[in-house]
Amino acid sequence: MRTEKIFVTPERAKAWLSKNNVNNRHMRPSVVSRYAFDMKHGEWRLTHQGIAFRSDGTIADGQHRLAAVVMSGCGVWMFVTYGMDEPTVDLLTPRNPADVAAFAEDTRWLTSKLVAIASFMLREMSDVRSGKMPASRVIAYAEKYRGVITFGHDVSSSNAALYAAAGIRATYACAAFHGVELDEIARFAFVLRTGSVNGPEEWGALRLRESLLSAVSPWYGGSARNLMVRKAQRALAAFVDGTALRQLKAPDCLIYPAPPEVFYPAPPEV
Repeated sequence: MRTEKIFVTPERAKAWLSKNNVNNRHMRPSVVSRYAFDMKHGEWRLTHQGIAFRSDGTIADGQHRLAAVVMSGCGVWMFVTYGMDEPTVDLLTPRNPADVAAFAEDTRWLTSKLVAIASFMLREMSDVRSGKMPASRVIAYAEKYRGVITFGHDVSSSNAALYAAAGIRATYACAAFHGVELDEIARFAFVLRTGSVNGPEEWGALRLRESLLSAVSPWYGGSARNLMVRKAQRALAAFVDGTALRQLKAPDCLIYPAPPEVFYPAPPEV
């Protein structure tokens, strides 16, 4: 085997894919989209994982990276290995955003719980939703809205995970972004946590508390998460308005949607 460091242009990547990509696994558009996002925004890094060719010239590893180069329109440096006939490639466990953030001093503040809030906002509360997201996307979003995300985490400190779930904290973060008074959010979080109200104008938090306690798995599954976060936002809005909420129903859409993010590319057509 031999390995070279090569600047892989979109033209070169396209040529390799058209001539050398034989008997490979099916292309996964979501993976290509994640890699392309990193390349387009300068987050792609040169690592030991690059492109590998078998002795017969066919691609053994790296078709998703090559497709991402084509999609992004950006050339990147990669290590290219020739004569790689062993089958054991791409068996490593991927790092989550908190693991990646720990590598850089300026992002070590981003704990797994803060990552969960940012991920929830992107996955459940934004216009551009997707399942699995690249670490760079979550980190960039968390850095952009560090203030409200940190507030959403800190204001809901509780030993009961039910009242400090990512969806609840994301609701606080989004409400803060949309200008809701921080003291009012803090009071709502206190009532939700303790069940202690001063009057009917605080029933919104009480109704949400009852809804969370009565649900079997309020945050399990996409439809359940979507329903519960809309209920949480309705409860908070009623609390802020001083409405004596007697019954909690989910609104048709989010009252406090997630703030916008940077451009994210659509998956390629396959």
